[in-house]
Amino acid sequence: MRDIAYEQALLRHQRKMLRILDEYSREAVAISVKPRMPSRDGQPVLTRVVHQRGQPTMVRSDNGREFLARTLHTWRTTH
Repeated sequence: MRDIAYEQALLRHQRKMLRILDEYSREAVAISVKPRMPSRDGQPVLTRVVHQRGQPTMVRSDNGREFLARTLHTWRTTH
């Protein structure tokens, strides 16, 4: 599961956080924080998680602007 969360730091700088969660255990498998988070920035994180933990049987996304279903489908077909 992938989720983009927004956070505003003390200095009023917005940050976006990519959280990859194991839905069964609720374990945070990966977290990436950046000022901007276009979909291409999330793909290396997903690839690293797949190499570390294996191919998931299901991937769910909130389909936000940062990670459209089309981008997720393209990534899944190449990995």
